[in-house]
Amino acid sequence: MGLRSGAKGSMARFEDGVFSLNVQVQDAEERALLYRWTKEICLYRLHAYFERGTGK
Repeated sequence: MGLRSGAKGSMARFEDGVFSLNVQVQDAEERALLYRWTKEICLYRLHAYFERGTGK
């Protein structure tokens, strides 16, 4: 699945080697929720990475 960077209404952008999301945060509660989701995704990805091990 390709990323349609710069498409009208797109929430994602890849420009000059940098991936970013265009997310409007309305208040502190939404900011906290976005932070929690991002942290959970990162922890999940790190866990999956280290679960693979070194392959030896």
